[in-house]
Amino acid sequence: MTTGALFPSAASAARPDTVQSSLNALVADDRMPAALASVVDREGRMRNYTAGVGDLKTGAKVPKDGQVRAGSNTKAFTAVVALQLVAEKKIALDAPVDTYLPGLLRGEGIDGRHITVRQLLQHTSGLPEYMESPVFADFPTATRTTWSRALLPPAQLTQMRTTVPAEARGPGVRYGLGLTSTPLSCGGVYRGHGGTALGYRTRGGVTEDGRAADIVVTTAPTGAASQRVEAAVDTALCR
Repeated sequence: MTTGALFPSAASAARPDTVQSSLNALVADDRMPAALASVVDREGRMRNYTAGVGDLKTGAKVPKDGQVRAGSNTKAFTAVVALQLVAEKKIALDAPVDTYLPGLLRGEGIDGRHITVRQLLQHTSGLPEYMESPVFADFPTATRTTWSRALLPPAQLTQMRTTVPAEARGPGVRYGLGLTSTPLSCGGVYRGHGGTALGYRTRGGVTEDGRAADIVVTTAPTGAASQRVEAAVDTALCR
């Protein structure tokens, strides 16, 4: 066995961390005020990363435990609660919403008698975009961990992971019940959900073997910058 197999070379020791480099690039190249990441490896070891500043006026550092607005991350939590009720036989996925909330969904082209619980959770109901609502700015703060597997019986977890194409979210992306499934450049997929709210975007998820990553930027990027946030998740999970 060579020495290099036991001890890293000076070049490899000095090689920059790919996750930190991706966050640095989001701040330097895409002008994000701050970028944060939390990454868990196959052995369950967690590492937190930050780049940029937490306050543009004072230049204060980004807090590693800072709160962020949850945005659409809440859809995964809502889906888990709904599936718990399915397991308890209190609701049925393919029952009309009017069975449980009579008269709630009514409007032009909207009829809760013809929209199922599954369609609501799967984003195939045809309801209008909720971000156009005036109450959009009122979302809570939250953090996400790897929890759906522990809270759902196997049958409902399988339902949650059963997906339909959602190419609008990106190449190969599929949508389950409150979860997206996204291909990784290193093989396999990760499951999770992102969120966008005023001043924040989060992206991330969990792989089948227990790797996890969450990336947060303190703005709502568009276009190529948005794609680079998604790429930072891939970098964190494939490193």
